[in-house]
Amino acid sequence: LYINNTCNHMCSYCSPKFSSEWQHTIQTQGPFWGITATNLRNQHAPHISNTSATWLADIQQHIAQQPDHSVELVLLGGEPLMQYRNLRLLLKSASAKIKKLIVTTNLNPPTNRFLRWLLGNAGAHELELAVSLDASPAWNHVPRAGFNADRLVGNLDLVRNHGVPFRVMSVVSVLSVFDLANFLQWQDQNQIRGQFNHLYNPDCLDAALLPRWIRQTIWDQLPPNGQAEPVLREVLLSTKTPVDIKLIEQYNYLTQYFQRTQQDPTSFDNELFQAWWTWLEQNYRK
Repeated sequence: LYINNTCNHMCSYCSPKFSSEWQHTIQTQGPFWGITATNLRNQHAPHISNTSATWLADIQQHIAQQPDHSVELVLLGGEPLMQYRNLRLLLKSASAKIKKLIVTTNLNPPTNRFLRWLLGNAGAHELELAVSLDASPAWNHVPRAGFNADRLVGNLDLVRNHGVPFRVMSVVSVLSVFDLANFLQWQDQNQIRGQFNHLYNPDCLDAALLPRWIRQTIWDQLPPNGQAEPVLREVLLSTKTPVDIKLIEQYNYLTQYFQRTQQDPTSFDNELFQAWWTWLEQNYRK
């Protein structure tokens, strides 16, 4: 169930369709320049309908027609934990019908009011959280602008205290791989179940475009469980030679992303990242 694109993050690989922060920057500053037509299409600002209440009523009616304890409902966004009023009404009205409730969330909303309500009112429902997190809390703000590490840690503690299962879903991108070793260590220390996924759009943020010596260095830093991950192996050990046009696009995209999210890449505390960013800027800045 996707109601709207309300979100407090502007993640590097996201788009206006799934983030109101992305929608705002595209509407106020225009789309990025110097990127492919395919990636420009990803930045088309959607028309956000004002008929969500009518649509939500249709969803309620559909669920009401189902047998009791038979519906598996997945809440998407935007950020579902920021859609308190509509989703609470839906879940209360559909209480007898829902067997399993899965919330795909950044677990980082400005307030955890809806999260607390969910945890306290899950009742007989089987509740599970799919947490979007691409790097350790100390680094996750780089690929996911707007992220607050303290907020995430506090909300994770809240979820654990209620005994609600969760898993972490991570997108492997050029901005997340520099923290992979720390991220895997953090997951292991906190006994977190994780899943790595390929990045499909925008393709200029594919970590396989990094210079081979950078990828090899990152690979050598990984613990055995990281080197056993198929997605990490495929990306970091790729033998494809990137073409200059994709690296030019990568630099164009990232400089605009950092500017619009008010991040200074030269301030990121990672020596390997700094070596790569210096190389990228020296070779592809136009």
